[in-house]
Amino acid sequence: MAQKQAFKGLLHGVQKGFNSVAPYVLAELGAAAVLHSGIEHGYAAASDAAKNVAFYGSLGLFNAGVLYPVAQESAGNFVRVLLKVPKARKFVLPKNVKTAGLAGLTALGLVAEPVREASAVACEQVYDDVTDFVHFTPHDFYHSGKEESTLEKALSGPGDHTLEQDITAYVNSLRDKGLARPRGVEDYSIFVKDLHSGKVIANIHPDAQRLAASTNKLYVLLAAEHEVVAKKLDYDAKLKSNLQEMIVHSNNSSTDYVIDRIGGANKVNAIVQDYGFDDTTIEKINAAQTGGRTLGNKTSAADLADYFEQLYKGEFPRSSDMRRILAIDGGSGHLDKLVDRNCIPTNKKYLKKTGGYVETVEDKTGYIWGANNDAGILTAHFYEPRTNVETVVPYEVILMINDEDAKPDNFRPGVWGRAKSTTNRVISGLIYDRIQEDYSSLKSACAKGDKK
Repeated sequence: MAQKQAFKGLLHGVQKGFNSVAPYVLAELGAAAVLHSGIEHGYAAASDAAKNVAFYGSLGLFNAGVLYPVAQESAGNFVRVLLKVPKARKFVLPKNVKTAGLAGLTALGLVAEPVREASAVACEQVYDDVTDFVHFTPHDFYHSGKEESTLEKALSGPGDHTLEQDITAYVNSLRDKGLARPRGVEDYSIFVKDLHSGKVIANIHPDAQRLAASTNKLYVLLAAEHEVVAKKLDYDAKLKSNLQEMIVHSNNSSTDYVIDRIGGANKVNAIVQDYGFDDTTIEKINAAQTGGRTLGNKTSAADLADYFEQLYKGEFPRSSDMRRILAIDGGSGHLDKLVDRNCIPTNKKYLKKTGGYVETVEDKTGYIWGANNDAGILTAHFYEPRTNVETVVPYEVILMINDEDAKPDNFRPGVWGRAKSTTNRVISGLIYDRIQEDYSSLKSACAKGDKK
């Protein structure tokens, strides 16, 4: 009996806490989502700093002007006072009804894709901005002084061993601090090539077959363009729209639609194999059954590297249309890990100030629980002050982190995907800094630890 009473008391306490806190949490998330979306779309040309000031300033006013007064009065009293309802008519929801309603609203937010996406992006901004103050930057890991024997030798074939060792030292430091899991549970594949000079910059586990996540959509795009040129597929308005949705917003329904238009997954795989991508397997996503976490979509850093080099050289059918689609900015809902929210400048004003900037990114991200990938071509401009020469340098970057045991919420610093997005952004900064060294004597923004 005592145990039963204790359990009921605990349950009552949890319910009371949920009913008290949930309305404010939901209001905060809703306000952040609306503000973030409105600022991103309404002030697209504004700087990141201006957007951050607007976002946090507006959120602060919302808290001070709405949530604080409501919290002081309680939601029921606040509404009653606001509407001037006599106290005698005060209506209080039964606790169970209130719990069910709040749980329903939470479930609706998780199920409704636009709400879920907007809230997740707003939360990710807050999370990233907070962790920026405590997370490691590329500068922290330059020439860390660790003995080479303590590094995990993940090197394969040609590559810049200094950069590879810097990346490996960075990953090791995360593992030492519990921010990354051991080798064999969480593994990395990285490939970088300077397409201007033809020099391979990093080549870490390129041949390991990994979970592709949404980078599989790159191969679906190739298969579709192949069939268009072969006159087996009409490039009508619906196909064009779904190709863009598939790449720009990573829409799973659009991906399955395109696969069906081509003739099914087997047909897509046959086309992909004909192009020599032997490590790659494509299957439909069927998001309603899989939740988007398809473990059968596989590829390798080597295949993705070959893909982007062929695309850069114009060797694919309708390469220019593919590059056009890949260059479209997905907006705040689909940030890349190559330049967004990291140290790499994306404005020409940095050219002579820090020696370079990235003008365009043509890429595809991929994220499911257990895979956090980004692959693409960055077009950088570098400046050498001693000769007053500006060099345009396209380079390809393939970043793949796999942990097939990852769950949505069991990684210590927060959601696994967000932690790995930060890791990929730091690695991209290391890469950018290393490439700039070949073209400029100025110290890059990433080497200086600058924030955009």
